[in-house]
This record gives sequence, structure tokens and C-alpha cells, in this order.
Amino acid sequence: MMTCMKIRTGLSVLCLVLLGCVLAVAGETESEMPTVVFIGTNQYQATNTEAAQTFGVRLKPFNLDAHRNLEQKLSEGLPTDLVEAERIANERLMALPGLEVQTAFQGIALALQWDIRKAPAYVFDNGGSVIYGVTDLSVAIKRWQYHRMRR
Repeated sequence: MMTCMKIRTGLSVLCLVLLGCVLAVAGETESEMPTVVFIGTNQYQATNTEAAQTFGVRLKPFNLDAHRNLEQKLSEGLPTDLVEAERIANERLMALPGLEVQTAFQGIALALQWDIRKAPAYVFDNGGSVIYGVTDLSVAIKRWQYHRMRR
């Protein structure tokens, strides 16, 4: 139990460090294509993602449960000896690709930045428009286009 607390504490600190990186990355333009961000969970995953190509957008999906999934992965099969468990957990954490750890917290940081109230949500215009309750990318884009034309 204590090891899990240390791992959680370590991941929480890492989350705060990554928050600054994520906020900087959120404003970057990786291509000329508009970016649509999907904020989901283990239960709600983006569907019909091939529609991104049809509509000429770049989809960036994030899972709000990714940090829990990562914690479970790091904690799996740890011994009961706390010192040994902490050592193994730290080794596992250091062996992970940095992108995997960063991505685990990026969705949370973006959801906080954009004040996303619930998942699933598709985010357009760098947080300017949000379509809630839809997992199908094509449906979300059509709803966004419809509301944008009505403005």
C-alpha cells in the first residue's frame, strides 16, 4: 500500500511537471490541418476515426484514464516487500518511453485548460468549441460544422 502511495506521489509530481509542457504543446501547430482533440476514457473511445482523413482534420485522442492504466501497469505483480517493490516500480517507470508518460497526463491537462466538463468530448478550435456525448468523429464534425454555420 505504501509503495502505491509513493508511485502515485511520483506520478502526481510528474503530472505537474508535464502540465507546463502540455500547455505549451497545446498551442503548437504541427501541420496546416485543423486539429480535433478527443477527450475520452477507457469506457468511451473515439470511433469512426478514419473520418479525419475525409474531413481533412488531424485527430488527437486522449484517454483520461491513461494515468490509471499506467499506474496499474507499473504496479502489476510487485512483491510485498516495500523496498523491493519501490525499486522495481522505479525501474519500470524509468524504462517507459517518455512519450507514454507524457501522454498519460496530457489529456487531463488539456481538459483542465479547456474546462471540459465530461467525457466523451470532441474539442475544436483549440478549446473554442466542444461537442459532448459523441464518440463518432464524423457525427461530431458535422455537429460542429452545423453550429459554426449558425453563428
